[in-house]
Amino acid sequence: MSLSDEEETLLLTAKYYSEISTYTHLLISDLKRIEFVRDKRNLMQFAEANGIPIPKTHYLSPPNPSPLGEREGEGYVIKPRISSGSFGLLM
Repeated sequence: MSLSDEEETLLLTAKYYSEISTYTHLLISDLKRIEFVRDKRNLMQFAEANGIPIPKTHYLSPPNPSPLGEREGEGYVIKPRISSGSFGLLM
């Protein structure tokens, strides 16, 4: 999985925020918050816990990575927890 140049720059800048901010003012959040919202599972669970509507979501994890086979005839978008851009598979 590769990151976009912009995302790589954002993560690198956030990681070295304290050093870079001695030379300029940065309008970015800290690395911990950026990493939290990059993870789609974290973001979806946060939204759901705070009453923000989300699509019907199934969280897949080993050792049972595919409970979706039981629901034949429904369409799904499968996304990695952390990705850059609009990557996903339509099933």
